[in-house]
Amino acid sequence: MGACTFSDFQQGSDAKSAFSEAVSDSRYENGAGGYSGSLAEKSSFHVIQSNPVSLTEANRIAERLIEAEDPRIDDKWGPAGAIPVLDDSAISRRSRTVTVKHLEDGYVMPEQLLKLAAPLVPLKAGERIENVKIVKDEIKRRPVVKATEGKSSTRYYIVPRGATSLHSAIAHPTVAAARKALTEHLKAKASEGGQPLHKELEIVGFVRRDGTGSGLVTGQLELKSRTLKLEVSVVKTDPKKGSAVAGWLFFGWASS
Repeated sequence: MGACTFSDFQQGSDAKSAFSEAVSDSRYENGAGGYSGSLAEKSSFHVIQSNPVSLTEANRIAERLIEAEDPRIDDKWGPAGAIPVLDDSAISRRSRTVTVKHLEDGYVMPEQLLKLAAPLVPLKAGERIENVKIVKDEIKRRPVVKATEGKSSTRYYIVPRGATSLHSAIAHPTVAAARKALTEHLKAKASEGGQPLHKELEIVGFVRRDGTGSGLVTGQLELKSRTLKLEVSVVKTDPKKGSAVAGWLFFGWASS
């Protein structure tokens, strides 16, 4: 059997009551027969931290712990993780847009976005960055064509005329060796009184580098520049309401 990740928010300040209600709701939605890959499979939970955070922050923490295979929540048969979530009335927010250069291709992880944005967003006392998202991703690429290194050799193959693939073809070191093999193949078919699978065959040459088997020249589009426009959400918790728990985020792995 496999495993799936899950993440469920449940209102309620008491963790035990919220967990019980969340499990009940999950079993109603996913069934109680087992292997649902949901919170329905859990019978206990582990509180990850005592200080409540916004739901956005709680989800980010949960994603990070799941990706890091944190032993507290990594067992599909073990307890769920639990993070207390602040009441919205205890949080004030502001946002700021910043632009950064990023010389890496591909998906940018949330934690990496946070590191990129943090130096550009001065924080006031009590503030913290809640979330960073990409609002514009401008990528410029340049063509790079270059020769590979090493000696090269030509190998010769017998293929159906007009073939575009060398699939299952045998390599021969010289044209003469390939011609000899082709002649023997046709003679064998003639003696059997049959016709080759393909009406007409031909010999083609294929050049590659010795040892590595790479081509003579490679070409690709290389990253020239990448500019990210980021929207940074900054939050501050009201010290008078900083312990106001609105609910709990339960998350982790479950059997499926």
